[in-house]
Amino acid sequence: MNDLFFTPETELNEDQKNQLIEILTKRCGSKTYNIIKSILTYDLSIALKDIYSLRRFYVSENGEVHYCAGQSYPCEIKSIRNEIMKKYT
Repeated sequence: MNDLFFTPETELNEDQKNQLIEILTKRCGSKTYNIIKSILTYDLSIALKDIYSLRRFYVSENGEVHYCAGQSYPCEIKSIRNEIMKKYT
């Protein structure tokens, strides 16, 4: 498998951006969903800069975005979401 783990310079197509948004906003309220979607749609590279956990996201050979959790998937996703939102509030 030739997976490409994210770096701040990772280029994503529209479908992959939508997959990333879906991963980060699953089970969120509409307010959080809208904030994350707006940030990642218009400012992806800046939003993802300096987020260490970003390295756990990867694009598989078939172009799908995935997250490889360390210990607690829900806690890690929430932490990433909070880091992104903290930059803009």
